[in-house]
Amino acid sequence: YVNLAAEKDNEENLEGALTYYDRALELRPDAATVRNERNLVDQYLEVLTWYDVDWEKSVALLTALYALDPQ
Repeated sequence: YVNLAAEKDNEENLEGALTYYDRALELRPDAATVRNERNLVDQYLEVLTWYDVDWEKSVALLTALYALDPQ
């Protein structure tokens, strides 16, 4: 499921990636790397939700996201 999640992420299908990350976590709930990737995708989706609605909130969310993963 992790590989499928990464494929969906690369295709910019973030909702699909979340689905596969969730499935992977059902099998291994203690997989910290998978949980981290899932949370990053989820937070980026939150940014996209606010992008055209509230620019200041989008910037704040992106700043927080960058602090977690500056890559």
